Amino acid sequence: MTTPPQRILVYVYEDLLGDGILKLPFVGALRKAFPKAHMIWCAGGGKSVYRSFLAPLIHSYLDEILEIPLGRTWGELVRSSPLKDQFFDLIIDTQRDLKTTLALKKVPHKTFISRTSGFFFSEAKPKKSQKYGTHLSYQLLRLLEITTGKKRVLEKTSLIALEDQKKKLRFYFPKGKIYIGFAPGAGNRKKCWPLDRFMEVAHCVRESGKIPVFILGPAEQEWYTELRSKVPGALFPLQENPSFLSNPLYTAAMGFFLEKVIVNDSGVAHLLSLSDTQMISLFGPTKAEKLHPLTKNLCLVKASDFGGKTMDHIPSHFIMSMLKKS
Repeated sequence: MTTPPQRILVYVYEDLLGDGILKLPFVGALRKAFPKAHMIWCAGGGKSVYRSFLAPLIHSYLDEILEIPLGRTWGELVRSSPLKDQFFDLIIDTQRDLKTTLALKKVPHKTFISRTSGFFFSEAKPKKSQKYGTHLSYQLLRLLEITTGKKRVLEKTSLIALEDQKKKLRFYFPKGKIYIGFAPGAGNRKKCWPLDRFMEVAHCVRESGKIPVFILGPAEQEWYTELRSKVPGALFPLQENPSFLSNPLYTAAMGFFLEKVIVNDSGVAHLLSLSDTQMISLFGPTKAEKLHPLTKNLCLVKASDFGGKTMDHIPSHFIMSMLKKS
């Protein structure tokens, strides 16, 4: 692009918790590429966590967050767009559904970038030698590279917004001890490693002189009583303070106190990845290559490595051996 765009619309269908965290490095790269632009993020198919839980992490990167019905039905192609009275120098369409792209292209604009139908509707296209990548974050980065015509890198966004949570959590993590995190939940129970194996590994951690810390979200409250009775000495910070449980940023901040953490494919895993703590990430039915947490210290363990697709194929003794590695 020869002239830097003044108004940019970035379209996503929706942002769930895990998606929102995976997109943060793209948001950082976007702002670095266009430091003076007025950046508008539009969730046209649903809600965006950037307007709720993750708002403190993106307020210096995005100028507006819209949640409007845009690109949901074919009928929109014969109706006026909800953004018909606005003009954008640049629209970046991050999804690939045809009806959504056609509805979005009706919005007044100068330059339109989209992957849909092999970049058929896009005014900039990838070079034949340019690999698109599998992971969601790198797919978004490729879109930015195609837009700017320059090589880009994912940019870590500022975590200064977590300082207050870290201060409040310090009480639960006295210095001089080593804490190992366990996040046994996931949005879909098919993505959960068996709870008894989490407990088995937690006992091993306890016997080694380290302290197990269980990170249970609202959907895992039913496990609290059993875990507390069967894993004596374990910590449950989110259950100790209701305000911690209702604000995911406390989960994100907790990662700074953990030497290592064992997680399923879940939003909690992505929250903890912000701290770059050592992470053992367990995958079964979902694609690790596309959805794994972005962290410098990641060990992926896939059920397929043990001959299956379900989480129970991952043996506890293997996870214990991973914990013993430095």
